[in-house]
Amino acid sequence: MSGIFTDEYLARPLPHESVDVHLAPLRRPEIDGAVRSLTRGMILPEGLRMARGTYRRQRLLVPTRFVFGRQDRYWNEQIMALVCRHPQRYAERAEFAYVDEAAHFVTDDAPNAVADLALDWFAHAG
Repeated sequence: MSGIFTDEYLARPLPHESVDVHLAPLRRPEIDGAVRSLTRGMILPEGLRMARGTYRRQRLLVPTRFVFGRQDRYWNEQIMALVCRHPQRYAERAEFAYVDEAAHFVTDDAPNAVADLALDWFAHAG
C-alpha cells in the first residue's frame, strides 16, 4: 500500500512518519476490511459505470470545483482538457482548478492551496 506514496503520485516525497500515519488505520483488520469492501462494492463498480457512460445524459446540478495537481501523472490539466472539453454540457456549474507543485495527492502536496481554493469556492459558489 505504501506504493501510492511514491514519486509517481506525489510532487514532493512525504516523510516516512506521515506515510505511517496515513497507513496506520489500515493495519486494523476491521478498518482494512471496511475499506476493501467499500472499494470493491462501490468505488470500482461506480468507476466502471462512469467509464461506460451510464451518467452521460444526466447533469450535475450542484456547483462543483474539481481540484487537481498540475504534476498529476493521470489527471493533470492537459489530460482534463481532453477528457472534459465541454463541462457545461454535463454540469450547471463546474470549475476546474489546478495547483502548482502538486501531484495526485494534492492535499498532501499543497494543503494550504487546497484550503484556500475551498474557502474561495464556499464564499463564491452560492
